[in-house]
Formats: sequence, structure tokens, C-alpha cells
Amino acid sequence: MVVLKRSDEPDLNDILVLPHASGPERRGMATYWFHLPDLIHHDEVFNQSANPPSEDFKEAYALTKAELTLQITEYAPMLRKYTAAMKKRRQQQIRTAKNKRRADICQRLRQGEFEEDIDVLTTSPHRKDWQLFSRHPLVDSTEELTHEGWDSIKSGIFQFMQDYRTRRLLVQYKHTLIHRFEVVRTAADDQRRKHDGIRPHFVDFCLLPQVRALLDIPRDKNVDQRALDQLFKTYPILAEDWRTIATNQLRAHARRQMALPLNEDQDPLKLAVAYFKCTKCNVVVLYPAALEHSCCWRWPENENSESERDVLVEPVYDDAARVAAGEYPWSCQRLEWCPWADKIEKVFQVCGLNPMATTLSRAQDLDHRVKLT
Repeated sequence: MVVLKRSDEPDLNDILVLPHASGPERRGMATYWFHLPDLIHHDEVFNQSANPPSEDFKEAYALTKAELTLQITEYAPMLRKYTAAMKKRRQQQIRTAKNKRRADICQRLRQGEFEEDIDVLTTSPHRKDWQLFSRHPLVDSTEELTHEGWDSIKSGIFQFMQDYRTRRLLVQYKHTLIHRFEVVRTAADDQRRKHDGIRPHFVDFCLLPQVRALLDIPRDKNVDQRALDQLFKTYPILAEDWRTIATNQLRAHARRQMALPLNEDQDPLKLAVAYFKCTKCNVVVLYPAALEHSCCWRWPENENSESERDVLVEPVYDDAARVAAGEYPWSCQRLEWCPWADKIEKVFQVCGLNPMATTLSRAQDLDHRVKLT
């Protein structure tokens, strides 16, 4: 009978941890602990034995290996505790090194031109920006910051801080604009109720060049209230200016969607076939009622389409106006040329009229059987 002796006391560094699909489960997977020198020695003895090995050798080898495995298992708690302690210690060392590097970078930025930005960056309302800063590849490192290391990363850090300053000032300016809009909204709504006809919503009022010239000023300047009061007195003129802008947009939109070409001197909005269908609510509207359709102040589903942002020029000012008004600026993108307009064209052709020249007023003079309104 072959007797296999185990080696010296096993070293924790030589213990091999092998997951296995069978055996006692631990977290869904069995765990076996083996001492590498012993297993290597046993395998060598097994391979050098008679070929094929005798049954006695197989039995002795199996029993010795089982006994060895049982003894090694006693070291498993020690190994587990040691491994966990080393992992925790290493994680703490990494956190300490990263915190020290981040603190050194912040100190150098404070000594430069970004003292105010660092103070704002570390406050609670800006935790997202602080996380972006902490996870920056040039910041999130365990390497100690030296003078040479700072010179190599300074340009990248400065670029990040400059971008952050730009975003921060834009956010502050946006809040300032929202406050200004809220101050003038009451007066604008009063003027809107006093006048009849097609009038711009508050968000459209804010985007008018005359209003923008008074409100779109630096944060450290005050709005000229006297000039603003004088502007409110010209509300009918402002409403007419907005109506002209919206009409031109709708006219260009209609020309792009019409199947038949028009002459430059022809106005598509005056044609008897100038019907528009809303893609949101399926309501059919005519001009000028199309300018007051409520869906025109609702943004289309595809908000990222640049072609649909025809009324937005400056994102900060426009976004502030939208937030203050609670709706989007007027847009004709939801209005499409009516799908059954071609049938109306055939009616005019039967009557001997040119559908691309017949106006709505001319159509009203026709027999009541083909009257459209």
C-alpha cells in the first residue's frame, strides 16, 4: 500500500480556491480549498506510479487527498479573513490616495483663477458636477501629485474648469431670466386680456426682439422698468409684429407642403384649398384660425429635430422663457397640408376654376352646393 505524506504546514499564500458546481453551496457555488505544493506532489506520484495504477494506490491516493483537503479546510476561515482584510486595507489606501490628489488639485486651482468655481463646485446643489470632477481621468488617480505631474495635467484640468464655469454662469443667468419673466408676466397677461384678435402667448411675447432687448441683459444689471412700461403701451403693435412673424412661417410651411407649385406673387394662405390638419388632434383649421390652434404651443414628439426648432435661437433665453411660461413657443410644425385638399381641387376644376388661384372669398360666391364655409 502506498502511503502519501502531506508536506509541511501549508502557507496561506499557497492555498488554491476552486469553485465547483457540486458539493456544499456557498453563495450558489461550492468552494474547495487545496494546498498547491501537496496537490502537485500527489499528482507527480500518481503519474509516476504503475500504469495503470493499482487499486490499492488509487484508494490510498483518494483517502490521503480527502484527508488533506479536510485539513486545509481548517485554514479557509483564516484565508477568508486575511483576504477580506487585505482587500479592505487596499481600498482604504486607494481612497486616501485619490482624496489627497483631489485635495491637492483643488488647492492649486484655488491659488489660481478658479477659487470661486471650486467653492461653488463643492457645495451640495452641485453634487453632480462635483462627481464629474472627481471622476475625471486626470483627477481620479492614486498617483501622488508633484510639480512635474501638475504641469502635465494642468491644461486638461483648466479646460474642464473653464467648461464648468461656462455651464454654471449659464445656469445662473437662466434663473435670473426666469425671475425677470415672472415679474413682467402679470403686466403682459393684463395687456393680452385687454385686446381682442389673435394675440401671442406669453412665451411668444418674451421672444419678440423689442422685449428681448430689455430683458436679455447681464445679471448684474437691472431691467429698465420705465422702458418696459412704455413697451406694454404698444402691445397692439407687438401683437401685430408677432402675427406677421407667425404668418410668414406658416406661409413658408404651406409652400413646402403643397403638391402644386405657386407663383411668387401668390399667397397660399388665401387659397380656398388652404386647409391644415393638426397631426396631434386631427382638427382641420384654416388661416387665420391656425395661428390660434392650441397644439401649436405644444412641442412635437421629436424634440431633438433641429428643423423643428425654427423659433429657437438662443437656448438659454428661450429655455428660460419656456420654463416661465409653462409652454413652448408657437410653431406650425404640427400643421400639415390637409390630405383631402386634392379633392377640393377637383371640385374647382369641374367648376372651371384654377385651384391654385381661387381664393376663399371667390369660393364663397359659388353655388351653395360647393360652398366651403
